[in-house]
Amino acid sequence: MQVLHVISCVIERVNIQIRPYVGCLVQYLPLLWKQSEEHNMLRCAILTTLVHLVQGLGAESKNLYLFLLPVIQLSTDVSQPPHVYLLEDGLELWLVTLENSPAITPELLRIFQNMSALLEMSSENLRTCFQIVNAYIYLSATDFLQNYAEGLCRSFCNLLKDITNEGQVQVLKVVCVCLCVSVFFLWGKCQPLASLLKRMTEEKQLKSAMP
Repeated sequence: MQVLHVISCVIERVNIQIRPYVGCLVQYLPLLWKQSEEHNMLRCAILTTLVHLVQGLGAESKNLYLFLLPVIQLSTDVSQPPHVYLLEDGLELWLVTLENSPAITPELLRIFQNMSALLEMSSENLRTCFQIVNAYIYLSATDFLQNYAEGLCRSFCNLLKDITNEGQVQVLKVVCVCLCVSVFFLWGKCQPLASLLKRMTEEKQLKSAMP
């Protein structure tokens, strides 16, 4: 772990200058990940290293997807026991991977299947989850919403009923982003969300009008 910490710090410092030397790391990290199956803290260190590596590689990080995406998939799957240790770092890796992706891929879209369960948890990671949703929308709104609009609206409906006012504001910010890129977002499959937002608005107006 100490060696990984040093490698991670070096990558963070040199940033894009790591690119000519990334070959050996690409060979080393997948092997270490496989060998550390029973050592979740070591895997957390690997995730942190991967975060800095993706940031250093930028769009070139797409060449690591064969390794990166299964790692993200496992780390953010709440049905898998390791997520207890890996989730926070896995979400950060997921976010930076999207932010540095030159284009959406079917594999990147498929990972979003993990998000519904994550949103249901209403945990301290919600803000990062919302950032991931936004990253998908900015990367390819059409492909993303065609695949996940209905499920996302359902998750938002459930969230809006159970979270704080601050959390509701965060959900509405994501909805606003969706509206900015697709005016049809709240129509059709997303009518339940539109109805809920209308009812919430009416209730707030009624409360504010009460003496």
